[in-house]
Amino acid sequence: MRGPGSGVPFQVMSREAPDLARSSSASVAVAVLLPALACVAAFARPFAGTPRYSAAAMFTVLTSMLLAAFAAFTWRSLPRAAAVAAPLALATVAPLACAAASAITTPIVDSARDSVRCGTPLIGLLGLVAPVGGLGLLLGAFVGGRLFGRRSADGFLGVAALVGVALAGVAATFGAARAGLPDPDTFLHTFDTAAVLRAGENAVIAGREVRYVEARGTGGGAADEVSTSNPVAKECRLEGAAHVDALTYADLDGACTPVVLRTDARRELLVAYASSDAEARYPLSAYRLPSFERATVTPRLESDRLAPPLGWTLSAAFGAVAGAALLVLARSRRRVGAALEGVDARHLGAGEVELEGGARVLVPDAAALPVGPVVLRDRADIAASYREAGTSRFDHAVAGTLAGLRGDERDRVASLHAMALAIAVVGATPLLVARIVAGL
Repeated sequence: MRGPGSGVPFQVMSREAPDLARSSSASVAVAVLLPALACVAAFARPFAGTPRYSAAAMFTVLTSMLLAAFAAFTWRSLPRAAAVAAPLALATVAPLACAAASAITTPIVDSARDSVRCGTPLIGLLGLVAPVGGLGLLLGAFVGGRLFGRRSADGFLGVAALVGVALAGVAATFGAARAGLPDPDTFLHTFDTAAVLRAGENAVIAGREVRYVEARGTGGGAADEVSTSNPVAKECRLEGAAHVDALTYADLDGACTPVVLRTDARRELLVAYASSDAEARYPLSAYRLPSFERATVTPRLESDRLAPPLGWTLSAAFGAVAGAALLVLARSRRRVGAALEGVDARHLGAGEVELEGGARVLVPDAAALPVGPVVLRDRADIAASYREAGTSRFDHAVAGTLAGLRGDERDRVASLHAMALAIAVVGATPLLVARIVAGL
């Protein structure tokens, strides 16, 4: 093509490769916001206190919204930026898996410590992992972003996205198959009350008499041997089990807190709760029936009658659905790119366009475009009934080059694939951990 008013050929500008430098710089915003979203998912009300229910699903949704907003913001100027940013979301999988493993291995009732653990916040370990491994994960994510930013990675991203979405779908299906069972957070709610005991009262459970008594104690040793000159505390004991258990303690002048004894539907477990109003509130210890041996109740030991945490199943389902929608959109954008046709030219200003052979035509649609490369659509592509005699053969102009426009569509497809991969993998990670670690 020749420059305007000269016989010197000029080259049409074309974006041969994505702008990785600008895309990497833009992705810093995602790197900054992801830890903030993790904190919101783990600790913000009303979700704090029910981590296994809410944190995983909420983090997946927030991560998806962040990537979608980032892709929308960079859709025109940096069409591959979302692909560069996706590894940052994938970098959260490692701490997410560690947090999920910690939560799913935390006992439902920990009789060894006479206490209850209702689960650690799903994303809480980020605060411990970040100082040690956060920098390495961040650097690895930026390196991965540079790799995802190359068009040579397009084939890998397409296959990886498909596999990731399929994996999330399979995980969600297995989780949904157990939807009728209680999950670790609701398992104790299915127990029935067998007895409510105050100090000095007894009950018969599984054919054995159980007594709830007061005794002075030191927190260890035999209460009867404690000297009256060294009173430490009053032990509130459950007797008649395999061991005499000091369930709780009270001041010498105070009364022992009533206990509620609840059993599961199979009559295999007994859980003792402390309560001030005859309602089961704070699990203290658990026992196997009918032996009355102390037991620590964990999700893995009860895996045959537990479902994965509901929030984790919802997280995987969301990842599968959102990922599938992105794959459909990517397929549509690929068709758009393949259908792009036109003629490369240069806009000289005021709608005057110079073609490659040097001829100049007036294309009104180009008047609003800046001076520089444009792509013209030939009116031959329009139905004959819409042609007007004596008009230009071109009716539409777009800034850029045909190769650049096709490259942009290819980059958008890669961004959609990378987003589908990240959202599906992040969404499915807790549920996969529950299956591998606890058999749920």
